[in-house]
Amino acid sequence: MIFLRIFISASVLLCCSLAGTYGQNGPKADQQERLLIVHAPADYYPYSYVDEQGHPVGFAAELLDLVAKQMHLKIYRVSLPRTIGLEQFGNGKFDILQQYTRTLKYDATAESSTPYLAIQGVLFIRRGEKRFVALEETRDLQLVVAAAPAGYQYALSIGMKPEQLLQVSTQECLRLLSEGKVDAALLSRITGMAQARQLGFTNVVPSGHPIKGYTVTFCFATHRGDSELLALLNDGIAQLIQSGEFEKLHNKWFTPYEPRRFTLLETVSLAAIALALALAIAIWALIRQRSLRKRIARQAEELEESRSILADAQQLAKVGHWLRKNGEGQVSSFAKEILHISGLPLETGAIAVDEIKALVLPEDRQKWEDAIRKLEREGIPYEMEMWVVLRSGERKKVHVRARAVKDREGRCIGSFGTVQDITAWKAVEQALQQSEQLLRALYENLPFALGVVERGETGWTLVSINPAGVRLLGLQSAPAPGCGISSLGLPKEAQEYWERFFRNCIDANRSARVDYSRREDHREFVVTAVPLEGDKARLCFLMEDVTDHRRKDAEIGQSRRLRAVGELVGGIAHEFNNLLTPILLNADLLQSEWAHEPALCDELRVIADAARRSAVLTRKLLAFGRKSEHAAETVALKDVVAANIELVRHTFDRRIAIECDIPASLPLLHVSSGDIHQILLNLLVNARDALSDKLAGPPEDGWRARIHIQATLYGADAFVPLETAPRPAPEAWIRLTVRDNGSGMPSSVMERLYEPFYTTKEVGRGTGLGLATIWHLAAAYGGRVDVETKEGEGTAFHISLPVFSGSEPLSERSASASGAQAEMPSLRVLLVEDEESISHIISGLLRAQGHATTVAVDGRVAWGMFTKTPDRFDAIVMDLNLPGMSGLEFARLVRASAYRGPILVVSGRVSEEDQKELNLLGVTEVLQKPFTGDEVRSALARALAGQGEIREGTAQA
Repeated sequence: MIFLRIFISASVLLCCSLAGTYGQNGPKADQQERLLIVHAPADYYPYSYVDEQGHPVGFAAELLDLVAKQMHLKIYRVSLPRTIGLEQFGNGKFDILQQYTRTLKYDATAESSTPYLAIQGVLFIRRGEKRFVALEETRDLQLVVAAAPAGYQYALSIGMKPEQLLQVSTQECLRLLSEGKVDAALLSRITGMAQARQLGFTNVVPSGHPIKGYTVTFCFATHRGDSELLALLNDGIAQLIQSGEFEKLHNKWFTPYEPRRFTLLETVSLAAIALALALAIAIWALIRQRSLRKRIARQAEELEESRSILADAQQLAKVGHWLRKNGEGQVSSFAKEILHISGLPLETGAIAVDEIKALVLPEDRQKWEDAIRKLEREGIPYEMEMWVVLRSGERKKVHVRARAVKDREGRCIGSFGTVQDITAWKAVEQALQQSEQLLRALYENLPFALGVVERGETGWTLVSINPAGVRLLGLQSAPAPGCGISSLGLPKEAQEYWERFFRNCIDANRSARVDYSRREDHREFVVTAVPLEGDKARLCFLMEDVTDHRRKDAEIGQSRRLRAVGELVGGIAHEFNNLLTPILLNADLLQSEWAHEPALCDELRVIADAARRSAVLTRKLLAFGRKSEHAAETVALKDVVAANIELVRHTFDRRIAIECDIPASLPLLHVSSGDIHQILLNLLVNARDALSDKLAGPPEDGWRARIHIQATLYGADAFVPLETAPRPAPEAWIRLTVRDNGSGMPSSVMERLYEPFYTTKEVGRGTGLGLATIWHLAAAYGGRVDVETKEGEGTAFHISLPVFSGSEPLSERSASASGAQAEMPSLRVLLVEDEESISHIISGLLRAQGHATTVAVDGRVAWGMFTKTPDRFDAIVMDLNLPGMSGLEFARLVRASAYRGPILVVSGRVSEEDQKELNLLGVTEVLQKPFTGDEVRSALARALAGQGEIREGTAQA
């Protein structure tokens, strides 16, 4: 032990003499007078911390006190957290750090003394841990390890992954480990054990295996350049080691954590360490010089790295720089990026100025040369954009700027400048401009109102609005940006509505879609508002005028409702015809049998007339339901109007004036004249009733009851049909208008105008079928009906009918068959009718005419009879609506066989599609129910007359 102390003392004295320290003589006079400010960490137990009375204590504090006493130094401690003290030391607020661990971050400003303590690192684990004991095992098991900064850097250096490591303070490492939030902690042995005991973490222990290569050393530190103070500290440490005071102090603080005695081997090791420390002090000056050389080399490397980074940045930004002296024809100092931009070889050592000028387009070259001359003569910097054409033919847009380089006297001796390839940027800029122009065109030409509003302190302001918005909002002119909503001139009610709607949308912070109706012009809109993100409360609104769309939707809806009602009415009329048919047939039959009883015949005539009037009503119902078809013909509208005026002139009130304005040059219509008569007569009767109601009231000055009829020719695209069924395009449209100046109609009547059986007339004056029939007849011809009315002033009905070129009639009957009334031979007739009363009477009529009649009440039964003896029947009379098998199916099967005889259809309902298929099957005679016996005979005669044509057509086929 005595030998060890002598060896250490000799080594320290040798180092002190080599370093030029003061030995036992103490500091100089100026050092004695100087008060040294010392940073004492307040949070690093057991080395430096603050006790309960607020005094700085700890191993490092007592060691510095001993050194200061030994070397006659005056010190004053300031207790601060360790990290704050290090930062303030770097700012020059402290002279000494009493506990310093070497780090790259602070080595630039601090010089460290001889290390007074070296502690090996160890892996701390929870008590009872069996999975691992070494740091390498945590890496293999993918465990999470917490570490102090020095331990964190060491773990990275041995190849551990950052995701396995957690860098926190020593106290936080121990807390996380104790709570089981990490698997292990990498700390210095004494530090970890001491702080674990202080914090009360009894379940945290070191693994017992020191980690090679991980050693934490502590020393004093001074500012760089304060070599005298550093030498005093080193000398003091050496004297304390020599005197044995250091060993006593070490045992006082660390014996609880290192209780065992030194062995001979450890003593020798300690001596070796002491010798190494002495030798380190001896070569301190040499190391300092070497450090300076390394620092210079490192600065050179950093400079080269900065140059490399600058070159990469210039390449990414496509910017190059140059430096050129005035009068020289070459640019000798330049960045390589200039070679990339100009397309010159990368090995080019000098760039000729004329070579660069030759790449510039002539229209830009002259401006550049003038700018260069002004810079060289007057020192005026320049900045411009130019087009260059490389040797490869590639065109580039470049941005060039330059400034003068001056000498000490202020004379311009050269220029420094940059050139940047902005071709891609210009392309993007041009694309953005085109996109902006497109968006502007869309914004200004959208058919919808589009705008942006903003909520401010004084209310809502209009940021922008497109022309359609000005029109749809009813503004007189486009408002200026920033104009308040209150100054747009909107009605008060509308202004309050818009402000409330915008406020609700902003407060809810979500899109909203509402319907808005403007009362003054009865327009309907759909408004959508979307809040915009940003610091200001803004939203974008879109307003679409849907008045016409909804009007068309209402028309389509009404068309569908009326079509459904028509189907229902048609079915009822069909069943009603089945009931009327036996009544009318029996009445005619009884009249012929009881012709010798005039009184009885008169009663039977009343029954027949009632049945015929009922038949007329059912025909109206079928016309409403589009269940009957009338033969189309060429009709002159002027003649039909004149005939109807002549018909009603003597029955209308003489006070009603009827005026007509129908041009004779109107084209002909291919329609049923009966349908046109029915349309016009219903309109005239309605106009008369409206005028009669007004005539019954108090007389008005200057008013005269008047009905005005006019017709106008329009182009092919003037109107849209009520129904959108596929039809040929019309050549033109004729619009027939019947206008009266009567009482007009309220909106409640307009809503139900075309409903069947709806009427405002008293009982007995109307059936409610007139306008419904008009609507369906016009729709059947591909036309439309429009109404204008104003309550108290009158009504105008507009009937728009298409004009087709070369239109064929919907159905044609053979002229020869229409008048066939010749005597018929006896026939074998198959009657297919499911209504027993009707089949009984028709079979009676046929037998009375001498025809042998076979009756079938089912389509399938009839087909069975026919197939057994196909040559047995000369004629077929059948209904279309049959059970088992429909009349059309039966007719198809019959025509598919060898049968070419006449087929007579008797039905209460024949659709347009049914009629077309019957025509294809050669069925030309269709008798609508109800009918008389004479009509049955005539129809059968016409069918027989057309039999030859059918056979001839079949033979040709």
